[in-house]
Amino acid sequence: MSMERIDKNVVRFSAVITAGIIALYSVLSMASNASVFILMLVLAGDYVVRVFTPLKLSPIGWLGWQLTRRFGMTPDQMDKAPKMFAVRVGLIFAASSVGLFFVDPAIAIAVGLGLMVFNLLDGVLDICVGCYFYTYVSLPSFGEK
Repeated sequence: MSMERIDKNVVRFSAVITAGIIALYSVLSMASNASVFILMLVLAGDYVVRVFTPLKLSPIGWLGWQLTRRFGMTPDQMDKAPKMFAVRVGLIFAASSVGLFFVDPAIAIAVGLGLMVFNLLDGVLDICVGCYFYTYVSLPSFGEK
């Protein structure tokens, strides 16, 4: 658990935007491998920014924040720690997709699609798989750090 809070609405918008980028990534993979690689590399870079800085500083996080303000949504604060754990897992997926691209582009796309599914679950259905893993497996096993 963390004393820091994060707006759940911003996170959900960011997840939907990320899923949209990955959907574009998978569609573009049929046409050009170079554009696909660059798109996932940019997404992995955004995850790096989200892991090491406040959410609003990542381009996707900023866009999510702008959309919540544009729609006049009131902030829905939640514990930041589970979401940060999920973002770190997302970074691993995105970086793995980038790295696997050189081994087998089909596997890289499959990893990207897995990340897309997790983002859709979070953004559309409010089911954060990384948060559940953090709460029920990681936190009891390793404690707060």
